[in-house]
Amino acid sequence: MQLYPLEADASWEIQVRQLTMHPQQQPFIGDLDALLQSQEPGISRHVMVQNGQAVGFFRLDTQFSTSHPFAPETALGLRSFFVGSNYQGQGLAKHALQAMPAYIRHLGLPASRLYLTVNCKNDAAYQLYQRCGFVATGELYLGGGYGPQHIMYLALAAPAPAPASAL
Repeated sequence: MQLYPLEADASWEIQVRQLTMHPQQQPFIGDLDALLQSQEPGISRHVMVQNGQAVGFFRLDTQFSTSHPFAPETALGLRSFFVGSNYQGQGLAKHALQAMPAYIRHLGLPASRLYLTVNCKNDAAYQLYQRCGFVATGELYLGGGYGPQHIMYLALAAPAPAPASAL
């Protein structure tokens, strides 16, 4: 599993547009075309690639704490995370989530935690996030349009300090 900024290869956006999601996922993810066209400040679009094929999509939000007061300023938000319905059941979401901390470090994003919210009705996603190291805060986010959501975060390793220059 490789993770890339969507803009890294023009063919990936075409492939992502061809991904389908189960109808029950639609309310939680949103309209894919709108997400791909969106140019919201602080939100970048990313693709999950397996064997050269786009299999999933997600967004990283560097201003997550602005719209989600429960998150500290140093937090990054994971949004719109999904694996296409044709690729589900293969462990790809798990592999992508496990690769996320290294990917965030590779991007140079200075975040201490990766936050997300997951709808209380979406137990499968909640369990997946827990298996991948996300911790539930025990609080609910009530600001979404589709009911209460669990607040979860993944602690990210601090970036390695720059080596001291030799004197």
